[in-house]
Amino acid sequence: MNTITCNLDTFIAMFATESDAINYILDAHEGERVETTEYTIPYYAYVGSMFNASRYQIDRTPQTYSHEVRITNLDDDDIVIVFPRVCYRSSAFFNKHLINRLCDQSGEFKEAELNITEEYELERTALVLQREITRRRINKTRIYMIQGDLTPQQFEADCQDIAAMLEETKRASDRINQIIGDLGETK
Repeated sequence: MNTITCNLDTFIAMFATESDAINYILDAHEGERVETTEYTIPYYAYVGSMFNASRYQIDRTPQTYSHEVRITNLDDDDIVIVFPRVCYRSSAFFNKHLINRLCDQSGEFKEAELNITEEYELERTALVLQREITRRRINKTRIYMIQGDLTPQQFEADCQDIAAMLEETKRASDRINQIIGDLGETK
């Protein structure tokens, strides 16, 4: 038996409809043939003039990098579906259809740290994830501001939040570019 690893779109393409794909996962879960793993990565906080990994800071927990759903098939190849958090469609699909159904009684998943041993690559990967999540927060806040009936104080506070998030995104992008440049020089 082999293992087929795929993303959401590849998995859904194996079925006639998206609902069939969801039902396949849930039926396998009912048959106790599903193992879900939450892969985490350190959160890098901007402190002073540099980013520091949160694994050394008490106030930050690791961030979710992806969820992996492994379906064990007795008569066929096993299937592993990867739901990266940086992919909006995969993340939204997992959150909407699977997160509350595949977790244990406590709402938890088996957890593992993403296996990236090179420190610069780990930092770059974490910052790319953080930057994407911050961009999504900025867009949601903008939509809320446009559609909402805000008081002048709420509007000003939201504008300040967006400015802070944009600055955080800029610092993360600058650091990512610096890491890429440093890695290019060492090769």
